[in-house]
Order: sequence, then C-alpha cells, then structure tokens
Amino acid sequence: MLLEPKLKSRQCLKEGKGDIGWELVQGAWTSENALYDFIPEHVPRPISHGHYMDSDQAHFFLAEFIDMIDDDIPSPESYMAGVAALHNRSMGRSPTGKFGFAVNTRFGDLEQYNWWNSSWENFWTEQMKQFLDREEKIRGPHSDELVRLKDIFINRALPRYLRPLESDGRSIKPCLLHGDLWPGNVKYKLDNETVCIYDASALWGHNEGTRTTKSLSD
Repeated sequence: MLLEPKLKSRQCLKEGKGDIGWELVQGAWTSENALYDFIPEHVPRPISHGHYMDSDQAHFFLAEFIDMIDDDIPSPESYMAGVAALHNRSMGRSPTGKFGFAVNTRFGDLEQYNWWNSSWENFWTEQMKQFLDREEKIRGPHSDELVRLKDIFINRALPRYLRPLESDGRSIKPCLLHGDLWPGNVKYKLDNETVCIYDASALWGHNEGTRTTKSLSD
C-alpha cells in the first residue's frame, strides 16, 4: 500500500500483528472511512492502511492527527452534535439497504459479527446471542436462573419490543452508527466547541441502537 507522498501534517498510527491485527486494521479503516463520508468535520481523515513491506504479518492504519482536549468531557449538546449529524445524513443510505456492515469489527480481540440482515429484530437478536454465548464461553456454564433469563430475553423481551417496529406496515431505515460511543472516543478539538469522534466500530442499524465495550473477563 503506497502512502501519500511528502505528507507534511502529523498522523495518527495504529498497528496490529497477525490475523487478528489485520482484522482490527480493516475494521478501523472501513469504519472510519464510512463515518468520514458523512461527518468529515467530526472525524479524522483516514489516509491509508496495509501491510508493512518487511512483514505481511505486521499491519498499519494511518489517519490525520487531530489535537484534542483530553481532560474535558464535552457538554451533552456538543457530545451529541456529531452523532445526530451522522444519523441524519446517513439515514436510509445503507449500501445494501440492510442492517449490518461490510466487515466484521472488533472490540480489542472480541469480534463483532456484522452479517447483513434485512430485519433489525433478527440482526440485533443475533448480536445479543453472540454476546451471551461468548460470555458463557469465557465465564463458564450459566446457572439455571441465567439460562431461564436468557430464554426470556431472547424469545420474549426482544420480539415484544423490536417486532412492532417492523410490523403492520412500519419499517426502520438503517443509519450509520459509530458503534462504540463513550467519553474516551468523543473529545473537544482545541476550539473547545467542535467535537472529534474516533475509534468507531461501525454498523448500519436503528438510530437508537449502539454497542459499547465491556470486558467479559472483568
């Protein structure tokens, strides 16, 4: 992968190794480009990604470097300004018309399966099943009570709340979601007014849906 010649500005570099590292780099590249297409004023410009010449097992993602104020959480209005713009500008513009994303993304080493699905209920239900199954794999078999609650959540709660959104003529238009919103990924630029949004784990989904990170080993 060739980089832009004679880059004069500062850049942000992320690196990964091995197959998981490449999936991380691909997820970051695809997510950040997707967000930049809709809210370039809030997202660092992606520059390039690829493999290092001396090792195809070492990978990089390069983006514009943005100076930010690290110790100040933006006001609710500023915090959500970029998110609202992203949802409004991308509404109904999913490249497939479905929910999901072009690649699987990762929270660290935890893969997020983003297979395209025409139903938001089905997509989100599969996401929840994956999270719960992964949690059980890490922590060990669920107790009888947790098995009972999982069944209620998957087979009763989710259909009750999500199915009406796509029933009796109602439908949901997918919009682009950041996918990993928390104060560590939304910071003021130096003007102390405009926010910078970064480290996306993007997906096309319901505008009120998002995912966040939580270590299953905590």
